Amino acid sequence: MMPTMKREQFNEMSLDELSQWAFDNLDNVHFEGTLLELAKHEIDEDNLQMALHILNGIYNSEDAFNGYYIYDRSMGTLEPVTPITCKEDLEDYIDFDEDDEDEEEFFDPDGRRSEMPWAYGNHFDDEDEEEIEIDTLYHDCSEDELRKMGCFGDEEEED
Repeated sequence: MMPTMKREQFNEMSLDELSQWAFDNLDNVHFEGTLLELAKHEIDEDNLQMALHILNGIYNSEDAFNGYYIYDRSMGTLEPVTPITCKEDLEDYIDFDEDDEDEEEFFDPDGRRSEMPWAYGNHFDDEDEEEIEIDTLYHDCSEDELRKMGCFGDEEEED
């Protein structure tokens, strides 16, 4: 399960702060020292290919900035040792917890909540700023009710 964080918190953190947070919360983020210890362990276990793979990943990384790396060996594959060079390197490993209360709510002309604000009323075409009429969309109205509201371009029926 991925750890969660609010997008605002992510945006406010520096790369160093985010890297430290990722080191504390993600299994695949390592500090250079822990990777060196892992390489020593692999040498002690006579697994020289794995030790070389880790060491080459560390020392061939020209982009190494703050000493933090992404390295996942949980599946037994030779994933590359990748330096963390920007905050976006960690974005895919974080589940962003977006607040529902921050979402703007839109209502149709009858006061019903809508998740499609574009479906109500008029809007302007950006290219020539000409007003374009859009038929109002109501999901739970009958065809007669829609006709009375003028959704089919007909005049409102008189009772």
